[in-house]
Amino acid sequence: MYPSLSLLCFFCFFLSLFFFLSDFHKRVGDQVIAYKQQQEAYYYARIVDLAPTCILVHYEGWPPDQASWINYNGVVADCDTVSFGPKGKESKLSWADFKKFYYSAAGVESRKNTGLVSDTQMNLHNCPCESERMIHPERPERLTSIFDSLHAKRLLRYFRRIHAREVTSHELLHHPHPSPSSLFSPPELLSHMDCGQLGISVDTTYHPEHSRTAAKISAGGLIELADTIVRGELKNGFALIRPPGHHAESDTAMGYCFYNNVAVAVSAIMEKYPAKIKKTLIIDWDIHHGNGTQKIFYDNPNVLYISVHRWEHGKFYPFTGAPDECGQSEGLGFNINIALNECKDKPKAMGDTEFIAAFYHLLIPIARQFEPDMIFVSAGFDAAEGHPENLGGYNVTPKGFSLMTKIVCDLASELCNGRLILSLEGGYELESLANSATASMAQLLSNDTSFKHSLNGIKPNLGAIESFRTIVDIQKQYWPCLPTQSNFKFQLPYDWKAKDSIMNRPKRDVKKPSSTLIIEGY
Repeated sequence: MYPSLSLLCFFCFFLSLFFFLSDFHKRVGDQVIAYKQQQEAYYYARIVDLAPTCILVHYEGWPPDQASWINYNGVVADCDTVSFGPKGKESKLSWADFKKFYYSAAGVESRKNTGLVSDTQMNLHNCPCESERMIHPERPERLTSIFDSLHAKRLLRYFRRIHAREVTSHELLHHPHPSPSSLFSPPELLSHMDCGQLGISVDTTYHPEHSRTAAKISAGGLIELADTIVRGELKNGFALIRPPGHHAESDTAMGYCFYNNVAVAVSAIMEKYPAKIKKTLIIDWDIHHGNGTQKIFYDNPNVLYISVHRWEHGKFYPFTGAPDECGQSEGLGFNINIALNECKDKPKAMGDTEFIAAFYHLLIPIARQFEPDMIFVSAGFDAAEGHPENLGGYNVTPKGFSLMTKIVCDLASELCNGRLILSLEGGYELESLANSATASMAQLLSNDTSFKHSLNGIKPNLGAIESFRTIVDIQKQYWPCLPTQSNFKFQLPYDWKAKDSIMNRPKRDVKKPSSTLIIEGY
């Protein structure tokens, strides 16, 4: 009796949904009146995308990061009180252009390539202190700045937008936790932060109403994006999520991280698709070592973790990631720390050349020998120029991040049918974060950047060379593909050097008045 009743209810739900959608005559780009949960009011909005059970709307006059997936019943035909956002009404011509592109052959084709997952609820995770005297580095404006950059460059229209969801307890329990109840119960706030509030640790904020949900959506959204790619609906994608994850261990939140998003997603996908995804490569280019990701997969031979990070002989946060930490048991050799140190005699910060050399001479040959079925990147942008010494101190430019993304895109195309995800980790100086993330995301959309004449220099600095030699000496027993000559210089191809490189040296991004009209809308 009960199964039949359940089946009848299921049928009735989809029948009612069918009739509802058949009455919904609006198309992408059209203006609607939609409910905005955070303001608890109705606003004029534009349809950005349609799904079977929900609709993505951009609220006119609100920043692009405020776009939300809402139920169809959140759209009404009329309302007594409806308004535009703080910036007012947007250009009809712009939205007509967006609509035309969406339904064009080029628009349809573009949405088969790259996915973008994010959710407004993640922006509610913030320290409740509301302090005006200090700024928490891991803050909502990180996502806002990237969305604003994508919007200004009119790139948002090229992504297929993915509806994020909360991670399930089953997905989180791929790794041991003290008890299942700890997954969703409020954490103990044991540490006093500089702002005066209590946090999970001295640097990790917690909002009692929003942080738990934001962390669950961050991990769940990444899984949803990965699932879409493995099903073959997309080639690659970017998870624009927070809080980040690579410092989180199986039972410990730290370093702004609650759940280890990438580790949870990798485990979930490998369990769900055992025939397709047998081996996974995780690349971590955040300037800080991903201690959590290393620890979780330390004995796993089917997950290769390669981290390129600042180490300074164990004096840089989180003080892990030594080059001789290679894995254990069956996972021995499948943990690779490209730990970078400045040369004492000639100290010089790492930049584009050093990171690209690490990829070219170490990461690429190892990845080819490993032959992964999917690649995840813990894409932190705190190695970007402009970050203070305590949070970064390196000088990687947006061009450098674009080239690193191209290398990984090429590897994914060569080794695993293009299956690739970049998941946001660190990056705290908003302008350099936005420029660097946008450069990487643009590369996912169109992998057409040339290495020719792209770098100021092709010779890594002495600190990088010494670091690379140490890593090769340790890892060559596991990876015979590495260059083992004692005098190897780790130089890049000659034609990669920019012509007149001193004159063309990249400058720090500064805001300049735009000489072209920025068209409103997507």
